[in-house]
Amino acid sequence: MTNKEKINTLVKEWMKKAKEDLITAETLVEAPTNRLPFLTSTIGFHSQQCVEKSLKAFLIYKQIEFRRSHDIKYLLNLCKEETDKFEVIRNDSSLLNDYAVEARYPGDCEEFTTKESIKAVNVARRVLNLLEEVIPEVTE
Repeated sequence: MTNKEKINTLVKEWMKKAKEDLITAETLVEAPTNRLPFLTSTIGFHSQQCVEKSLKAFLIYKQIEFRRSHDIKYLLNLCKEETDKFEVIRNDSSLLNDYAVEARYPGDCEEFTTKESIKAVNVARRVLNLLEEVIPEVTE
């Protein structure tokens, strides 16, 4: 297997995990209205994970090294060296970053609204779609 094939295989694995997170978030958003307020941080977490893994897939594809991090802003800054396509989510990166760790434990942040969690899912969907546009040869 060539180095490019290895990279493409790894990128596909990251993308598969990103899609799993997006599908999980989308499924939870469809929960009955009376349950949705209990799921906002979990929806946001999986949305954030989708974005994080998508950006990391792109960085791996471009062979840009990155440190272990959940910070969407940091990953966006690295991606920007190659393309500004992902910049459309920069304004939402703070919301996504809040979902990475703080939202997982009580008392670390304010509760997220249903509207915020739905926004996070939409951002995740947009990033995954952009990734598939930017590297179509891997997603085919």
